[in-house]
Amino acid sequence: MLQRVHMKLWALAAIASGAAISSCGAAPHPVEPRPVIETVRARIHGVPRLVHFENDVALFYEIIVENDRSDPLDFVSLETAFGSGLRVDATELRAGARRLPVGTIRSLEELRQIRDELANPFAGRVPPQGAVVEFFHLLAPRSSGMPQSIGHVLTLRDEGGQHYPLLLTLDHPSEPIRVLGSPLRGSWICANGPSNTSNHRQSMLRIGDHNFLAQRFAIDFLGIDDDGRAVLSTDPSPPNDAFVGYGREVLAVADATVTDVRDGIPENADGPESRAVPMTLDTLGGNFVILELDEGAYAFYAHLQPGTIRVRRGDHVDRAMVLGLVGNSGNSTAPHLHFHVCDAPSPLECEGLPYAFERYVRRDYEPPADESDPSAPLRLSTTTHDVANALPQLDGLVTFN
Repeated sequence: MLQRVHMKLWALAAIASGAAISSCGAAPHPVEPRPVIETVRARIHGVPRLVHFENDVALFYEIIVENDRSDPLDFVSLETAFGSGLRVDATELRAGARRLPVGTIRSLEELRQIRDELANPFAGRVPPQGAVVEFFHLLAPRSSGMPQSIGHVLTLRDEGGQHYPLLLTLDHPSEPIRVLGSPLRGSWICANGPSNTSNHRQSMLRIGDHNFLAQRFAIDFLGIDDDGRAVLSTDPSPPNDAFVGYGREVLAVADATVTDVRDGIPENADGPESRAVPMTLDTLGGNFVILELDEGAYAFYAHLQPGTIRVRRGDHVDRAMVLGLVGNSGNSTAPHLHFHVCDAPSPLECEGLPYAFERYVRRDYEPPADESDPSAPLRLSTTTHDVANALPQLDGLVTFN
């Protein structure tokens, strides 16, 4: 059941990735100079962001490749000039290339249509008169840190076999990691957590005239009890109150000001087709709270139970104050808390910012022995790890005290 629940916890606006391009850890070799191709461009989306994991630092960024030509271009290679100790996580990098969103997404049905289209690989190809976005993260040990500047050579090939190298240099800002208190108490699986392949990571949306990646570092927290169970029912479609995390208190991660609140959206029943209201950009987050943490940083809490939100717009809250209860409203298929930090007081019309939790305990585990049983527990290890000032990763099991 737990694996099924993980798969069902959509990002607020989840879109699948397409084909991968190749990468390597060697410094770029010299390339033969060619005329600048004005109709083919590559650029960094927004500002590359550094995040601290338990043992590594990771640089998250996106490269957008635009092709104004009348013929398609194929990816050949990506070579990156690494610093000492820098590496690519070959499992998670995958440089998932997909078409850049065009036009504002207005409904869940549109999201599904695009997701289904993108699930069909297009062989690493930039379509004519089109664009793709490639998702990356580079890893380095926390002890050595990340180089400030990283060079790239992205090589494309046209149908005639002509190669076109595009050169980019990536510089990321030196900025302190924003350290937050716990958003919850107890034990939680970090479903759709930070990685290069999660639904959240690749949920770039076109809103108005701009592309946004609000959920770059988002986490869906799914509650777990002391025995490793997420659901206390053998029903294939368990009710909301059978989920361990349902109704748990949601906490302010810092002293902050409430900038927005949404309440009154009814809860969904369990299941992928169970939305209680039509899905639009206004209803994807369900009942939510947005806190202004500091200038230019906002914490977003989504899918709360209706009628349980205890704050109003303009309220000042103290760290660990209860904001509401975990629920299953909006674009959600099971009770959980969606949490992310971004740079504007909007659920999705903003860019995701890195953050870290001041302290948590991470526990090793293995999947349930019988995944067909929704109440089957995780097989918990006795090994735990005290973690400070770090962001949990995809599917990590964490306990906030």
